[in-house]
Amino acid sequence: MTIKGFFEDKRYIILSTLLVTVFLAFFLIVLKIQWEIIVVVIVSVLLLFFIMMGVEFSRRYHFYNEVAMNLAALDQKYLITELLPNSGFLDGDILIETLQISNKSMSDYVSAYRHSQDDYMNYLDLWIHEVKTPLAKN
Repeated sequence: MTIKGFFEDKRYIILSTLLVTVFLAFFLIVLKIQWEIIVVVIVSVLLLFFIMMGVEFSRRYHFYNEVAMNLAALDQKYLITELLPNSGFLDGDILIETLQISNKSMSDYVSAYRHSQDDYMNYLDLWIHEVKTPLAKN
């Protein structure tokens, strides 16, 4: 996850915030508020916004970086669901839940396949014994 990719993903929020800030500045100018107060308000709004974006980026960066490091360390990549950290944000939780459901589905499929293979092996053993018994009598 790069900061460029993060800001591209958040471009609508950034544009909306900038438009609201411009509207707020225009509104304060129309009300004939002093320039110093307008500058302080606008800078405060933008500073708060970019602090929030920085915290959001940091949370996501650490989560996805840890996921990538865990995945790189695994020989059997399908075990990644066992090593997923708690995300602390909605789309990370959705990703974790989706991967866990997918992993469970694959485990169920492998289990059903293994069960059918066991049934087939039992059938073959039974058939071989049934064929072998008459041959052994001769």
